[in-house]
Amino acid sequence: MPASSVTRRALGELGVCTPLFVQEITDAAVDAFAPDGRADLMVRIAVPLPALSMQGFLGADEWYADRMRQSVTALTAGQSPHPERAARDLHGLIEELVAEKAVSPGPDLVSWMLHHSPDARPDALAHEVYDLVVITADTATALITGRLMLELPGPGREGSGRAPGDQARTGPPESEAGLALLIADAVVDRLLERLPGLRLRLPVGEIRRTHTGLPLVLDADFPPVRGMRGTATAGGPVRFRLPEPSFTITPPDGSGRR
Repeated sequence: MPASSVTRRALGELGVCTPLFVQEITDAAVDAFAPDGRADLMVRIAVPLPALSMQGFLGADEWYADRMRQSVTALTAGQSPHPERAARDLHGLIEELVAEKAVSPGPDLVSWMLHHSPDARPDALAHEVYDLVVITADTATALITGRLMLELPGPGREGSGRAPGDQARTGPPESEAGLALLIADAVVDRLLERLPGLRLRLPVGEIRRTHTGLPLVLDADFPPVRGMRGTATAGGPVRFRLPEPSFTITPPDGSGRR
């Protein structure tokens, strides 16, 4: 499904520093487990980082952080026993966020969506934001796991050795899929740069999957990196302050709504 015109125009406001924002989030996540020499890349990377990136892109502050991250990861990981509840909770949070940004816009995608749709009903716009979050995060998680299982070496095989980065992509993303690809490439490229000795612990064919095809666990080993500042307990949630929003600016003249 193509992105709506409002979503596409808002995505067009993302600047050249957008991948750097995602890389900063990845750096903070890697710092938390780099000294351990082992990590479940689903728990540490593939599931939480798309959710955290979207939290930042939406301009959701710490008041929204835990609940939004829990709802998004429950919907994208494919393991929630109550996906309807997670969807309902996320939609409620987004409705609150849209109302907040209508009064106090900032350098984020929700404010730009409001700016580009001054006559839209708040509930309709909240639904568009919901789709943007869930589709992007779900797709980014799948792309991250796909690249990691393809490129990382493991028992009985070497990795594909793909060169970092997607040099063919220029300009801002034009859809949820484009934003998901941007997130996934920034996350994986930075992860492989930070931990060049990363190796899967199991052959890809032996990795157990969810009903959606995502790995239940993606354990990997790597040479420990000493001196990092941990930000989460072993196996615990990824929690840290998001970087400053360098990916866009605040819309001119407020939200643009009448």
